Amino acid sequence: MPGDSCISGIMVATLAFWCFALLHSTLVSLRFQSWVEGRVGKVLMLAFYRLAFTIINGIALAALGLVILNIPDRNLYSASGVLYWGLRSIQVLGLVLLLLSARRMDLLQFVGLRQAYHLLAGREVSEDAYPFRRGPFETSGVYRLVRHPQYLAILLIMWPTPIMSLTYLILALNATLYFWVGSYLEERRLVAQFGQEYTHYRRGVPRLLPWR
Repeated sequence: MPGDSCISGIMVATLAFWCFALLHSTLVSLRFQSWVEGRVGKVLMLAFYRLAFTIINGIALAALGLVILNIPDRNLYSASGVLYWGLRSIQVLGLVLLLLSARRMDLLQFVGLRQAYHLLAGREVSEDAYPFRRGPFETSGVYRLVRHPQYLAILLIMWPTPIMSLTYLILALNATLYFWVGSYLEERRLVAQFGQEYTHYRRGVPRLLPWR
């Protein structure tokens, strides 16, 4: 029955997303990183963990995509005309915000290639050079608007889609919940790392939406 198919699709999409979310949360947790470091050593951890993280997450994201593509879906709406371009404009705004939030990011370091290359080339790989755990947090630019501009940018790209299907809606709802909860957990880590410096920043800047 069509109704049973939709319910099954919702359950499969939700389960697949949270399996991916659990994997991602585990890999970024300091406790898991410390566990890995205790087994491979600090040098290998600094040199290869970020690259391994990128590869594992990429594979998991591809697997999530394959699962989603094979779920029976139903179109909820398709925008056209002025509404279509209005929604696309909001998505472009989200893309601009995402690029601005990452403008000072070293892409090669972010995906882990620079650290791995330095070790393989015989160069020093130290925690000071690659502060995987204690890098300075950004407070200028779009970080004065919200504390998590990358999450906000993804929400602005994700939600105003001109074509909405049931599966996409379920994924968007789950991703929004994950960002909301994840930002709380991330801030607990940031407060533990930076103390009063981050607490003061948090008091003056909204968390995820640009208003209080």
